[in-house]
Amino acid sequence: MKRSKQTRGGIEAKQRKAEEWRHTLAQRAAERQRLRDYKIALARDEVPVVTSQLAPSNSFSIPDFVERGTYRPEPFVCKDCGVAEVWTPLQQKWWYETAKGDVFTKAVRCRACRTRQRVRKSAARRVHLEGSPGRSLPPHHERARVASRRYFTQRWMWNPARGRSMRRACGTFRCLIGSRP
Repeated sequence: MKRSKQTRGGIEAKQRKAEEWRHTLAQRAAERQRLRDYKIALARDEVPVVTSQLAPSNSFSIPDFVERGTYRPEPFVCKDCGVAEVWTPLQQKWWYETAKGDVFTKAVRCRACRTRQRVRKSAARRVHLEGSPGRSLPPHHERARVASRRYFTQRWMWNPARGRSMRRACGTFRCLIGSRP
């Protein structure tokens, strides 16, 4: 005859095995339900989400499209021109998986306004980098503009021997570099 400890251990092992089996059955049922939902979504022209391609996000919540498993068309109103548009599943897939956009962002501008915004920003950047057109710079400004970034960082720092920073007499940003006084 077995001792009571051996019998109790055997009973607990059987209970653990039965619990594991119930857990496995529940996982299989959930997977079958997810597969059914996924097939229904594909029939509605939704695009599947590849979660391994998404950019990492330091959030405790999960976006609804990840939980759902598919991208679906999302209507929105352009914040610039007010036109009603639809953010298509393929555009969402490109934004989240290829461009690695943040998973909690949504479309807010139509294609025409995005293009207009991009052109405006590039023009502003060009003007910033080149200076305003039609204005000629004095020679010492031109020298400063063509100086390398490394040269700028080496010269524009606190000089403990002099007790002041190495600024030039002109005082403008482009005139910070020049010959030493």
